[in-house]
Amino acid sequence: MYCRARAIMALVVLFLIAVILQILQTEVRASMADFNRAVEHLLDIEQGYVNDPDDPGGETKYGISKRSYPDVDIKNLTPEHAKRIYFRDWWEPLSLTEVFNQELASQIFKFAVNAGIHRAVIVLQTSINEVFGLPTVVVDGIFGPQTRHAMLEVQSGLLETYLCAFFKLGIIQYYASLKKKKYIFGWLKRVFS
Repeated sequence: MYCRARAIMALVVLFLIAVILQILQTEVRASMADFNRAVEHLLDIEQGYVNDPDDPGGETKYGISKRSYPDVDIKNLTPEHAKRIYFRDWWEPLSLTEVFNQELASQIFKFAVNAGIHRAVIVLQTSINEVFGLPTVVVDGIFGPQTRHAMLEVQSGLLETYLCAFFKLGIIQYYASLKKKKYIFGWLKRVFS
């Protein structure tokens, strides 16, 4: 009888803990990543017009390059136009509005802008697999339903922190692997800002 009462009490305690965690998650999940915060931070990093002969992107302003956008007048690009491009071509394709952690969404966004969506998704997929400790998603650089679902699955407390840490580590490893080191300090500054 005593053991049965303890078992029932343990189940009640577990149920209450589950309810409390659900309430906490609901409150946390009410706050989604904000594009405006992420893009304002990016524009602070990518400020001004640059035409560096060593940059394969050519003319660049606010991180938007002539090579990627040959029809855009880069020299006269406004912050508003840059924001529209960033939202349409980077933020939305990566479903970053659905990310609950602002830091993670901003890191994915900044890295995608710098290294391309394909590379950012490869690092994200690799990071997801590291968090789960097994191959949860195929590492193919395609942000499909499997990657999207797995990314949203890890968005709870400690797993989210691990994902962000593994993602930053993946970015650093990528930058360290590049032969051209001229820009590495600027790239690393992005990771830690």
